[in-house]
Amino acid sequence: MTNTLPREITHCYSLLFTGDAEQKNKNYLRAALCFEECRMLAEIHLDQNPILAYALFRSARKEAQMLILLNAEKRAFRMLRKLMSHNYTGGNSFDRLFIYSQLSFLAEKVSKSKNNSYKNNFNSQLKQLINNE
Repeated sequence: MTNTLPREITHCYSLLFTGDAEQKNKNYLRAALCFEECRMLAEIHLDQNPILAYALFRSARKEAQMLILLNAEKRAFRMLRKLMSHNYTGGNSFDRLFIYSQLSFLAEKVSKSKNNSYKNNFNSQLKQLINNE
């Protein structure tokens, strides 16, 4: 007999796939809302199921990407900065790398004083990724 996945995981992954489909159809606002809901759901239930760490970082990265396309750079910057300040464990190293890349890009526009910090985080994440390969 097989076990079913918890509802939070299946719902979050469904939102990721729906967000990707909306993005392909250039419905950036709908895609951003799907990714936001997945990110928020994953944050709430991360302590109950560490599998949600992957969905958390993937959805945050994609949500920021959509917000940038919608000219909401400040919102994307605040969301990513808050997310990375929590130091959640798990997830995909590539997603973390892209998040630090986005933070560095957004800091150039929003908060130049923080840019060096995000560039350093990006470089350390890149080194860690290379060392693990």
